[in-house]
Amino acid sequence: KLKQLCLYFQILRSAMAGGYVNFGVFQLYGDECHMNAINMFIKLLGALPERALMEYPKLSSAYYSLMDVVTQDHMTLLGNVDPNVIVYILSTLAEGIASVDVTVSTACCSSLDNVITFIFKKTRRNGETMVVEKLRDIVKMQNNVFQQIMNSIVHIVMYEECKNQWSMSRPLLGLILLNQDYFKELQQSFVSMQPPDKQGLLAKCFENLMTDVEPNLLGKNRDRFTQNMALFRRDINNQLQPAKVQSQPNDIMMVFYT
Repeated sequence: KLKQLCLYFQILRSAMAGGYVNFGVFQLYGDECHMNAINMFIKLLGALPERALMEYPKLSSAYYSLMDVVTQDHMTLLGNVDPNVIVYILSTLAEGIASVDVTVSTACCSSLDNVITFIFKKTRRNGETMVVEKLRDIVKMQNNVFQQIMNSIVHIVMYEECKNQWSMSRPLLGLILLNQDYFKELQQSFVSMQPPDKQGLLAKCFENLMTDVEPNLLGKNRDRFTQNMALFRRDINNQLQPAKVQSQPNDIMMVFYT
């Protein structure tokens, strides 16, 4: 069953990302095949155990690559599905972002950035629509999912070997703007875990992270935040990480002759 799911995800991704058709005309002419394909994808998610995504690399790669495409160009359709489906998708992205596979982690970052950007923009426009109301409800009811994702990204940037730092920065800014109060709590939590003599340094690093960053997701503002995050990670590695003990030449010679 998982092999067939993997194949379907690959086929659907190729169809959606190949640039073969203009999907905007489907609704214009009343053609439902596009929506039917999305609905079939949603139904198949119900047959996909979340743990299988982490256990089977090929399935994981196919799923997260498809999610990157779906969230990039078809979020309006996803906004009309059952909120439980959106929650499931967010949960899988939260799991995948911590994957040791950089390809999977990067695809998750891109998908999360697409979702968060869509929510951020839609919930700040004038005029309520059904999609906007549903997104507001999802953000309120499942705010813990977004908080978990933010916590994971900050932890990875601070303490782990972050090979896709640029990708991590993209969804993090949107998460901070959507959850500013929780970000303040998260800062305090990380600061309190440090020794007393290091707490001021980490607090300053978090302060510098948001220097000159405005409450929007424009390209220039994103780039400024990405630059700040690179400095944030560098300062943490230089000031907060324990110094590595280096062997002295005399010690090496003594071991050799012993």
